[in-house]
Amino acid sequence: MHKKMVILVLLLILIGCNNNSSSLLTEVDQKDLNNDVVSFLEKTKKANGIYLYSREGERQYLILNNSNVNQGEQPSFINSIQSEIQNKTLVIKIEELKPDTDRFDVKRLGKLKAFIINTENKFDTIRIFKNNKETKFDLVGG
Repeated sequence: MHKKMVILVLLLILIGCNNNSSSLLTEVDQKDLNNDVVSFLEKTKKANGIYLYSREGERQYLILNNSNVNQGEQPSFINSIQSEIQNKTLVIKIEELKPDTDRFDVKRLGKLKAFIINTENKFDTIRIFKNNKETKFDLVGG
């Protein structure tokens, strides 16, 4: 009985200490955004990039846009996104892929994605890595 109790306590500690990245960023549908965020999205639709919508006292949003394909360029899509808190820094890792295809009808290509940043997890700084290379926001607004 004592052995089962120790295992249960250890399991609870491990679960409690687990920094669940899925709770740091939550993808949202554009139709569920308020007018201010939609207005910001309209400004970002014309250029691919990584954007932060941040207004004092409101939710923060990470916006990833790779919906524009210029002539002669290869289209890309977001394959994965991971996040974690490290020493009061929100670290966001984005994997962007360019498929071996000339077709533009692939469903994953060219999508604008919006994510709510969970601010319950306290952080002072945001660092972004795209394909393992540190990068910056193309625009911060709110």
